[in-house]
Amino acid sequence: MWLNLIRRFLLRVLVTLLLLVFSFGCSKSAIREKANRPLKICFSEEIRILDPRLGGEEPTTHVIRMLFDGLMRRDAEGKVVPAVAESYDVFENSTVYIFHLRETLWSDGHPVTAHDFEHAWKKSLDPKTLSHGAQNFYMIKNAKESVEGLVPPDEIGVLALDDLTLRVELAYPVPYFVDALLCTMFCPIPKHVDQADAMWAFRTDESFVSNGPFRLKKWHHGDDIIFEKNLLYWDKDNVQIPGIEACFVEEGMTQLYLFEKNEIDWFGSAINKAPPEAYMSIRNTPCYDTKESPTMYWYFVNTEKFPFSHKKIRKAFAYALDRESIVNAAFEGIGQPAFGIISPCFELENPPQFQDRDVSLARKLFAEALDELGLTAETFPVVSLKYVAGAENLSRTVQITQQNWQEAFGIKVELQQADWPCHFSAIQKGDYQIGVMRWLSYLFDPIYMLKTFQYKHDLVNMSNWENEDYQALLEKSNFQANPEERNATLVEAERALMDEMPLIPICFLNIQFTQAEGLVGVTLPPSGEIDFKYATFQ
Repeated sequence: MWLNLIRRFLLRVLVTLLLLVFSFGCSKSAIREKANRPLKICFSEEIRILDPRLGGEEPTTHVIRMLFDGLMRRDAEGKVVPAVAESYDVFENSTVYIFHLRETLWSDGHPVTAHDFEHAWKKSLDPKTLSHGAQNFYMIKNAKESVEGLVPPDEIGVLALDDLTLRVELAYPVPYFVDALLCTMFCPIPKHVDQADAMWAFRTDESFVSNGPFRLKKWHHGDDIIFEKNLLYWDKDNVQIPGIEACFVEEGMTQLYLFEKNEIDWFGSAINKAPPEAYMSIRNTPCYDTKESPTMYWYFVNTEKFPFSHKKIRKAFAYALDRESIVNAAFEGIGQPAFGIISPCFELENPPQFQDRDVSLARKLFAEALDELGLTAETFPVVSLKYVAGAENLSRTVQITQQNWQEAFGIKVELQQADWPCHFSAIQKGDYQIGVMRWLSYLFDPIYMLKTFQYKHDLVNMSNWENEDYQALLEKSNFQANPEERNATLVEAERALMDEMPLIPICFLNIQFTQAEGLVGVTLPPSGEIDFKYATFQ
């Protein structure tokens, strides 16, 4: 009997030990599985293109940051540090930069060289192959002159001295130049591939060549885009996740549902666009966070389309808008009405440039413009207002706008929606009267937003407007070393811009997001350039 009891006792101990070992093994396996799985995210809009020179808007720029590495990048703490550039020297009153590149590889095994940077930047400034963000390069000597066809691209102040040395000469000292290099438009493109295949950036599989922390695995347009860790990346040891899986879902509440069901690991700025009730529901989640940002929504006004070529018409439409109602209906908790384009986060103490929903002044200006144009409210052309399909917050925005303008002026306003690539293309080509656009700044400096409207030939200046007095103010700010004097000039430039109103400000947006518990290492500065390079699960 004692022998049987001892046997039963030993059997129970053995079973218990086996269960403990099994449980421990499962626990380690679960932790290891979570740590090693791909990051899952969801974009509200389709990606347009993967060429760094041509994709400067959200969410395309975020994908380009996954695929490419520039001279500089933010580290895990968000500080701007050398990336492909191992170091750099500054000469000649801060107008000449010499970048010393580290030995790195493209995803096809070819070395990344200074010639790739020179090729990409000069191609961005060649009138025959102009980049969407060419104006970002104007701080470089002869960059603007090249765009205007006044000098050949060879005279631009960018030169590869050898494979690992890049010389950049600026037109004037730029205190934020190194920070500006964070913009994905300054990334290199593979010269050896670009010269052999002009359509390389439209590849949708592993043959796409890049040099960043991730490489393209497969892109199903309108469905999903899959990335895997780039094993040839120079800093691959700091890339912990094996890849990123991104789907495309327009509807914001569906994106929230996916997050709540643990189907995606991130919800909110800078990759999701959702109605305010979706953002309100995430504020009690454990990993919720928010911060101020210069990002904003505005209406581009095509100043070359009648009757918006008339300044008083543009101002009347701006003054009639009820921004408070728009924010409450479409951006509650994440937005604040905008009465200019310099965000409060810059703390320049710039006053509002006009009042919200000033219908009496709007009607006065509208009546004056009608008289000057020989029109009446009845003969005023139908106004078309373009917006992005599938974005609930934008649908609410344009509906309130439509009501505001129709009630204020007794005119007809038609709403026209299109998917993101078609909407962007129409606005950029000038095939519109008024169109909504979300605009972010790659610099934490008001100059970035203001420069959007400096020259009408720039592809980003979709209002097709320019003004010599405005240009002179921005040029003046380039040479002001005293921050207070420079800030005063920028505020004066904003005032001049709002007096002409080639855009209609809607609202500024705070960054607001939540993430899966255990997800760490995602960097998201106020400028909104989200980076998943250091992301991992703990």
